[in-house]
Amino acid sequence: MNITPADKVVITAQAPAIENPIVCNGWPSVYPARFRAVMRLDGAVNAERARAALIDAILRVQTELSEWLVASDPAGTATFNNAVADDPLLDDLPSRSHHYIGAVYCYAAAKLNDRMAGFDATHQGINRADETLPSTHTLERDGIAHIRAIKGEPAGDVELL
Repeated sequence: MNITPADKVVITAQAPAIENPIVCNGWPSVYPARFRAVMRLDGAVNAERARAALIDAILRVQTELSEWLVASDPAGTATFNNAVADDPLLDDLPSRSHHYIGAVYCYAAAKLNDRMAGFDATHQGINRADETLPSTHTLERDGIAHIRAIKGEPAGDVELL
């Protein structure tokens, strides 16, 4: 069988679709493209998986901060954005908003790392999962540190035995 130039298939790369921000009323918006860049996600994580991990992380962070938010405004009318409005601005965002976004990014990346073993069950995939396990724990720890910074708590508890 002869293949002529007309029979060849040309594959062109498509530009990635623009990912809309995840808007959370009263909370900082989360931008999936920034998450991908900051956390250096590789091509194995498609837009849908990244967005789902971000939404799970947003829900987790908001749940962890709910008691703090109520305590900061006993009337229950404050939003996170209002509660941190007087913080010093860094890159046009209140400092605790950066911690919120950092916590979301860390928890989402940890979840994606944790799921990597299920994505590729080959020997190489299992080894890659083993390599990412410490970073999964590090990301979880960093997420907790961001939450504690928002609450004004020390980064860790140390107890003498």
